Amino acid sequence: MGGGRDLFGLVHALSRNALAGFEHMAGIPGTIGGAVRMNAGGAPGDLAQSLESVQVLLMDGTERRFQRDELAFRYRGSDLPPCIVTSVVLELHEDDPVAVRQRVVEFFARKKATQPMADHSAGCAFRNPVLGDTGEQVSAGRLIDEAGLKGCSVGGARVSDHHANFIS
Repeated sequence: MGGGRDLFGLVHALSRNALAGFEHMAGIPGTIGGAVRMNAGGAPGDLAQSLESVQVLLMDGTERRFQRDELAFRYRGSDLPPCIVTSVVLELHEDDPVAVRQRVVEFFARKKATQPMADHSAGCAFRNPVLGDTGEQVSAGRLIDEAGLKGCSVGGARVSDHHANFIS
């Protein structure tokens, strides 16, 4: 599929066709190309777990295909070089269409309960930082909330009242 394909529409199209393995991406804004670039995801998993390969156009105009294991995916990143994602191949499997749809509904409901799905935003604005010598990852949203910034605004940007890592 093309790199500009909308994630929301893709999740629903796959579920309508009883293709499983991408349900955990329900409710994540953006395109499949952008999701590959930053290894988008959430608590249930990230894009890398569903990726087979990605076709890109490098900055020098060269086309290149990368397999998942060539890209060293990690939290909110990968070793994908500067490029334009032109197409993506996902690793999916057929499953009962009712079960696939139910999982999409469940993932989306969890997101809706904890995130401002109705607001226009690009998703979480900040990476979860790693604090101190322990290497513990801490929720950026929790830190912003503890700083008392929920609902604060500057110009046209506003920190969500629902989840502090969302800015709309």
